[in-house]
Amino acid sequence: MTCILLLISGPISGIHASHVTADTLQTQATPSGITGRTDGIIHKGQPKKQIPGNGQAYQIAQGITVSGNQGSPEWIFTADETAIPNTTFTVYVCGIGNSYVIYTITVYGAGTYVLDASQYGSFNQGLSLEAPEEQPATVSGSVRVHYVDEAGRPIAAVENLETLSWLEGEPAPQYQTLNTPLYRESITYNGERYKLDTSLIPSNANGFYLPNQTITITYVYKRPVSAKLKGDVIVHYVDEHGKNIANDQRLSTLSWFVGETAPAYHTLDTPLYQEKINYEGKVYELDVNKLPSNANGFYLANQTLSVTYIYKLRAIPENPEEASDVPRAKEDSLPEAKADTSKLLDNSYTKEKLPKTGEKSTSNIISLIGSGILLALYCMIRRTQ
Repeated sequence: MTCILLLISGPISGIHASHVTADTLQTQATPSGITGRTDGIIHKGQPKKQIPGNGQAYQIAQGITVSGNQGSPEWIFTADETAIPNTTFTVYVCGIGNSYVIYTITVYGAGTYVLDASQYGSFNQGLSLEAPEEQPATVSGSVRVHYVDEAGRPIAAVENLETLSWLEGEPAPQYQTLNTPLYRESITYNGERYKLDTSLIPSNANGFYLPNQTITITYVYKRPVSAKLKGDVIVHYVDEHGKNIANDQRLSTLSWFVGETAPAYHTLDTPLYQEKINYEGKVYELDVNKLPSNANGFYLANQTLSVTYIYKLRAIPENPEEASDVPRAKEDSLPEAKADTSKLLDNSYTKEKLPKTGEKSTSNIISLIGSGILLALYCMIRRTQ
């Protein structure tokens, strides 16, 4: 029964880039502690790994594979550029009578080695080998999420998930984009609203990282035909009977996209909030018990919101400025009347009103005096007669 056994020891380099036959000068005719029959099938006390002679290449170390065909005494060792330098293989060939012959192969560079054991009567029935314990390699993976329109043009920045690492042979970590902030139902780009095309949700939206690869996830969006809504807000100022006492105030007409939250508006804590209003000479005060419930709020799609402030008439003005336009009560005229009477007691006022010399009142006095003199002369003449 013929067989080949392989032990690997030491670090691996690249094998020479040429077709090289194993160096048979390093052979030893000893079983090296391996016991039992060796026919390509693993038995107790034999190496732990079996390579069948089916022509398929099997990896036996980093960057190195071995293959062989049943019935052929040749085993082919192939190394690529990733092989670790200066790795030595010790191959145990079982010849006629179950005697062992040892071959040593050192890998120096990328290439192929051929072990031909035909001169020892060894015909391939499979290869058993015991590879040295190796630390598993660390691998890593990444995930990128793209957002594009129907023509494949980007409409948002690419999102990168955390790059993760794990040991080769371990299960790869899982990633998710559905039901996370990465899943965006709509995107605003250049003033237009794009909506996610749910019929084109990527099949790899959730999945597992791939070793040493970057997974690309692409969400596709389309623009709605009718995308914009608009709304208005008007502020009214009325008395307790609903009569307007100031001009209405209109807020800016605002527009927004379908699916977006409507814009907010404010009238409280703004110039639109007026505590007092002067109307037709009367002062009105805001009724704070009747503040409108919609004084602050959100625009309504394609509607006009009315915000109404209610005021009540003030009974007594607080200061002269406010009273200037308000009609006076009857008693308000009394101080003015007293002021006019006081003028009659003022000497300067009296002097202004007396007739000046030469005026008609003076001539009347002179006439009376003359008449008196004439009357006296008349009486004296009557006595002398």
